[in-house]
Amino acid sequence: MNKQSKMIKVLLIGDNPGDARLIQKMISEIDGATFDLERVDRLSDGLKHLSGKDVHVVLLDLNLPDSKGFDTFKKVYAKVPEVPIVIFTGLKDNKIAIECVRRGAQDYLVKGKVDGDLASRKLLYSIERKKARKALQESEGRYRSLINDVLDTSDVGIFILDAEFKVVWINHSTEKFFGLKREYVIGKDKRQLIRKRIKDIFEDPETFKQKVFATYDDNTYIENFECHVLPDKDREEYWLEHWSQPIRSGLFKNGRIEHYSNITSRKKAEESLLKSEIRFRELFNNMSSGVAVYKAKEDGKDFIFADFNHAGEKLDGIMREDLLGRSVLEIFPGVRDFGLFDVFQRVWNTGKSEHFPISFYKDERIVGWRENYVYKLPSGEIVAVYDDVTERMQAEESLRVSEAQKQALLDGSPDMIVRIDRNMKILWANKTVLDMNSDALGLTCHKAFAGLEEPCEDCPCKKAVDTGQIEMGVKYQPAVVGIEGESYWEDIGVPIKDIDGKVVGVIEIARNVTERKQAEKELAKYRNHLEELVKERTRDLEAAHEELIKSERLSVLGRLTATVSHDIRNPLGVIRSSSFYIQRKLGGAEDEKITKHLNRIEKQIDLCDTIVGDLLEYTRGRASEVIYGEINPLMEEVMKEITTTPEQVALVSELSPELPMIHFDKDKMRRVMINLVQNAFKAVTLRRDMWNDEEDLYQPFVKITSSQADNGIRIEVEDNGTGMDDETALHAFEPLFTTWARGTGLGLAIVKKIVEEHGGSVSLDSIADHGTKVIVRVKG
Repeated sequence: MNKQSKMIKVLLIGDNPGDARLIQKMISEIDGATFDLERVDRLSDGLKHLSGKDVHVVLLDLNLPDSKGFDTFKKVYAKVPEVPIVIFTGLKDNKIAIECVRRGAQDYLVKGKVDGDLASRKLLYSIERKKARKALQESEGRYRSLINDVLDTSDVGIFILDAEFKVVWINHSTEKFFGLKREYVIGKDKRQLIRKRIKDIFEDPETFKQKVFATYDDNTYIENFECHVLPDKDREEYWLEHWSQPIRSGLFKNGRIEHYSNITSRKKAEESLLKSEIRFRELFNNMSSGVAVYKAKEDGKDFIFADFNHAGEKLDGIMREDLLGRSVLEIFPGVRDFGLFDVFQRVWNTGKSEHFPISFYKDERIVGWRENYVYKLPSGEIVAVYDDVTERMQAEESLRVSEAQKQALLDGSPDMIVRIDRNMKILWANKTVLDMNSDALGLTCHKAFAGLEEPCEDCPCKKAVDTGQIEMGVKYQPAVVGIEGESYWEDIGVPIKDIDGKVVGVIEIARNVTERKQAEKELAKYRNHLEELVKERTRDLEAAHEELIKSERLSVLGRLTATVSHDIRNPLGVIRSSSFYIQRKLGGAEDEKITKHLNRIEKQIDLCDTIVGDLLEYTRGRASEVIYGEINPLMEEVMKEITTTPEQVALVSELSPELPMIHFDKDKMRRVMINLVQNAFKAVTLRRDMWNDEEDLYQPFVKITSSQADNGIRIEVEDNGTGMDDETALHAFEPLFTTWARGTGLGLAIVKKIVEEHGGSVSLDSIADHGTKVIVRVKG
């Protein structure tokens, strides 16, 4: 055997040993191949052999001890359809052999009618035909997969035209975009289709027709253009980008392939971007804070004005056109000494925003107090948002002076003056009290000065809490901290009430009247002595004594009244009118009345950083139109309104069918859902655009869920976008706070306001670079 010949393994399934010897003699080396023949005499043995050994070709006798005729072939073919089978039969089985070839056998040999050369070649040809047929089937499968699994499922619409511009094939996207059916257009002239049907679906039919026909003129012109498909009852609105080129070779040579890419999302995004830019410009020009935009020069050695808003013009008395392109050091020469220029350089170098606290600025043109917030834009520009707080600083200084005068007046009083809560705990005390007991704050008044665990008997302060009226009394104290010996105290309790009239505390004024009481005792002793000496004048002395007591009492009350009227009438007036301010300063407690007094002061301070335009909804709002119903239909309606999601972003929902009915304003809750979904879209789109890990693909999603909560419902909007760090999340619901380059900072603030108008609450869980979940709770 030639060393280069290949071995062909032949399995003969036949029960005649003579046939085996005959075949062995006939087949020989041919075309570089050598045959290795093995024989089994039963079909069952042949099937076992085929299960365990490699066989290149089977010679099959149809009539075996355990199988007869065509059924023999069927069983072998079913076992090894990939192995070529050659039927080895007699003349009387010729028809069956031909049927076997028709059903999958490669050839047949007639016993006694074949020589060695023919037998060898038929075996080899059977093997090669089987290989060729398998390759053809695989090629056809790949072609069908290319058409059915790739081109037909592509999001790009495809027209394939022959050399006469007749439609050869269109894919599913083309059917969807143009409202066509494949069976209707195949074989038709594309030009006639455009004239009679296709062009009329576009916003500008004639322009579309002219541009497409221009590509047909010499079939070499390649054109890219955008076209707008108008919606109707059976077709959605689309923006398409046309691209086409001639087919250079093959069956459809000189034909044409046309592509229509769906750019609807991009066009809508461009429209939204334009609207956003307009809103930003309106906000920029109408906000009350001054805003200046700077471009860095020479790596931050100087900053040049790039933009300036109307509020800045008003605050600084300079027009925008007079400073654009000029250095900040030229326009505001004091900015370096002021310290703001250093902030500009740090923010420009680090990219981290900074708050430049209220500081005094002065140059030849401007004098006043300024507060600045400095940011760096993605473009590299620096933005300074600032306010002139001069009037506020002046008002605060006046308030500090007034407060110091009031404190000096209270501390100068010889009387004990304290503010206590409903439980008699001391929240504030004047200097007289603290000189007696420096540890008095935080203790109850009876513990601090009498060492008692319970309030004193007939305590005027306890009575004032119970009655809500001013209570007075004189108390004997056997021992008082800071006082030697026994003492007497004249005590007044003045109730402090909240806006609803509830007593929340007491102002106590106590005066030491021990000397007066001692004088009264001495007077009583002399009176008794005179009674013993002069019984006859007892009645006169008693009358005189009673008159003296009355006089003394009137004198004490007169002096006390004069003191209250002259020394502390005004402080008491301030205490009564601003008591909640004192409460906050001294005790940390807050209620609505404190806010009322603070607002009275703050009305004189111009701190109204209101934003018109988009701020109207947040600052003014509108009256709610509350309905009582289910929230799910509204959420489903909002989902339908969100017809376009960002590319690659999956918008999914899980709405519980068992939600209770609630009171809600349909339009306002729609605004809540839209704001949250749009924020989520921004987050996942930004993360998608920044993703650079080609191995770990990012799959952005936004998920909306609703579920039943305690006495109401719970709505969650979750995304796997950029997320927030803790500092950003802390300020997320504050108006005008935003991390988006073109955001207004009102989206989540509006959400919070609307939800709270519904008596609900809103919170968020966010992890930077992982995502955000916003949770809305509304009571039923």
